[in-house]
Amino acid sequence: MAMTLMLIMIVLLVLGFPMMIPLTAAALSGFYMMFGGVGQMDTFIQQVLGGIRPASLIAVPMFILAADIMTRGQSANRLIDMVMTFIGHIRGGLAISTATSCTLFGAVSGSTQATVVAVGSALRPKLLRAGYSDPFSLALIINASDIAFLIPPSIDDYLRGDL
Repeated sequence: MAMTLMLIMIVLLVLGFPMMIPLTAAALSGFYMMFGGVGQMDTFIQQVLGGIRPASLIAVPMFILAADIMTRGQSANRLIDMVMTFIGHIRGGLAISTATSCTLFGAVSGSTQATVVAVGSALRPKLLRAGYSDPFSLALIINASDIAFLIPPSIDDYLRGDL
């Protein structure tokens, strides 16, 4: 079975598929071989979901999904524009706007990682063009995004609530 899965991955890689395709194909083929067809796949899914003992852990991927939807929907850019309107005109306004945008987006999304991606992808180029150094820009975005853990509802609140 292992040789078959390796062969599937090697053939797909040689054919030039992105790495995601051979890994997915090998995993699905392995499940198919292990469970003897598609009919037993529902048993596998039930076992996987049943293994998540605290039911609130299911909410964690939903936080990431919600933040991804907000990022793709340009909510972060609208939020940044609003904050820049209020704070951007004062001295150091871009850095303060970055911290404020990270705080507000983190409060809405509940995910630190999603806040770094959403706000950082929009504001890092602006910070670099304004003359801020790259290490300072990255440190500002990452550290300002950490406030998302403290503002409910956040992923951390759900995890601590189950203890």
